[in-house]
Amino acid sequence: MGMIAGEEVADALAATFQDEMKISALMARAGIDMAKLPRLGMNAPADYWVYVLQQLKIGDGGDGALQRLLAAAADRVPGNRELEAAALEFSPGWSPQEERLVRDIVASNSRDQLRELVERAVVRVLAAGAGQAPTASIVDGLKRAATERLVEADDLESVWNDVSYQPVAWLSTALERSGCVARIGHSLQSGVGTGFRLPSSWLGRSDDASLLLTNAHVISEDPEVREQCRARGVTSLEPDEAHVTFFGLRGQPLAEGYVRRVLWSSAPDALDATVVELDFDATAIPIVPRYQAELAKVDRLNVIGHPHGRDKQFSLQDNRVDHQRSTPDRIYYSSPTDPGSSGSPLFDNETWSVVGLHHASDADNRLNKGIVLSAILSAIESARERNSTGGSTDA
Repeated sequence: MGMIAGEEVADALAATFQDEMKISALMARAGIDMAKLPRLGMNAPADYWVYVLQQLKIGDGGDGALQRLLAAAADRVPGNRELEAAALEFSPGWSPQEERLVRDIVASNSRDQLRELVERAVVRVLAAGAGQAPTASIVDGLKRAATERLVEADDLESVWNDVSYQPVAWLSTALERSGCVARIGHSLQSGVGTGFRLPSSWLGRSDDASLLLTNAHVISEDPEVREQCRARGVTSLEPDEAHVTFFGLRGQPLAEGYVRRVLWSSAPDALDATVVELDFDATAIPIVPRYQAELAKVDRLNVIGHPHGRDKQFSLQDNRVDHQRSTPDRIYYSSPTDPGSSGSPLFDNETWSVVGLHHASDADNRLNKGIVLSAILSAIESARERNSTGGSTDA
């Protein structure tokens, strides 16, 4: 029960179920009457889900609505640790010993443990469906069938490494998230870097401004920074010459224009980040959720950007995080990048929420490195507090 008091589960739900259509589909799958719940009218989807979870928990009345919702959400977003743990916590019939068993199995690949889990699950599911414990003969028969199927699977197929399948929903989410990514260049036809739409709420603003986050070595109003970049053979654009284009899945421009002004920037040798306001309406471009769990939980990072100024590309393979070298504001990873990838968002492989901003390569360690998003947002907040301009993020 303690999990609902926190925000991890609400964040996990908000990461996938943000709009009315997805929420309605989830509620229908869970058999919950949405008329008893509020409509999505809150600024942050996580706030909505905190309220929904509280209401279902308080008004449960024994009908298992909260348990059904969490189970349905975990089923729709396989691999999400927060949702799976919450679904397990609110599943009926698990004893403390069985809970520990399931948690151990999640961390292991033991076929023997898996068989034991199948046997216990058979008993639990049949008992829940019939309202009473199944007969011994039924249980024994199902145990034998489950064991035989697992033995057959051992002989025919297996996953030999630590990378397994991804469901279609995972790919669908990846495509949705890609909509926030923009190419930055001199014109609609050229590109030198990447950026992504930044929700103004992340900066503590209440408006719906068209903002973009990229690297300071991609866009900078500081002549010294631009000169240093040119000396290293890197193209750094002045704000008024930076053209920004958001492309659709088929490469068609969805929104494009120039930068109106720089709101905040941190030099390339600091956080290498720049927030700009666009001179065109980008509010139809999707925004993406922030990754707010512990950085240590991120095992792999996916990158979406415009390497070499080409069409939008996904970097999904060989994407491990190096936690030994990572720090609270820098994260190291093997995900492939190229010139033009600078400013790309870094996505957690499990949730497709934004972890950070791609920065550069580290040739000595044969890794790439990025700036952790929370470090950037903390620096912006500190600048706002220093300036005390009533909501402006100008540094």
